[in-house]
Formats: sequence, C-alpha cells, structure tokens
Amino acid sequence: MGRKLFMLSFIFIVMLMTGCSSNTDESLTDIAFPEVEFSMSADTVKAGEDITFTTTITLSGKRINADDFEYEIWHEENEEGNHDTIPLENKEKGVYELTKSFDKPGTYYIYYHANAESLHFMNKYSFTVTE
Repeated sequence: MGRKLFMLSFIFIVMLMTGCSSNTDESLTDIAFPEVEFSMSADTVKAGEDITFTTTITLSGKRINADDFEYEIWHEENEEGNHDTIPLENKEKGVYELTKSFDKPGTYYIYYHANAESLHFMNKYSFTVTE
C-alpha cells in the first residue's frame, strides 16, 4: 500500500512540474532590450579642434528615441568637481550627436546617459586633447 501511494505521489509531482514549466523558455526569448552604440570621431584631438560624439539607440534593430538623453563631460583634474552635463534632442530618430572643442590639454571623460524603454543606460569613455 505504501509503495503504491509513493508511486502515485511521484507521478503526480512529475505531471505537475511538467505542466507548470511549458512555454517559460519561449517567453523569455521574446524579451528585447535596447542597445546603445557610442562612437567618437577621434580618440585624440588638438586643443581647439572639434570632436564629435555620436550615440545611437536601437531596439530589435530599429532606431528608437530616448525619453531623455545627455552627455556628461569632465577634465581629469575635475574628477570630483563639477561635470558639464549637456542635454540633447535627437538629431534623427535614435541618434544623438554633439560636436565640441576643448581648449585645455589633458585626458577627458565622457558618459552618455540615456533613458529608453524604462531603463537607464550609461557608459564611460575617455579621449585626449593635445597642445
């Protein structure tokens, strides 16, 4: 009697687990997250010359606009100080571009901050300004 009860319980549990786990893997593969691509026109520029920063946001291969977007830029000597934040509107759908020059030689850092699809994206890059 105990052996039959054990077997029935085991079969019931296996059937229950099989029924509950159908389609969970398929639904996870349907989730798409935005992708952000950043580029600079150069890694090194001379003081006073323009450098262009471009960020493109896509979702499933199609460009999407961010809810808000800004670049944060600072000189290496100003790591703990004030950073310049530059909010931008899209140049074209999903593309944010800033052209700027810098007078002071040294290493600079730039973050992009993008809010899209209820997520925040940011990444830090560096570039050098020479005399």
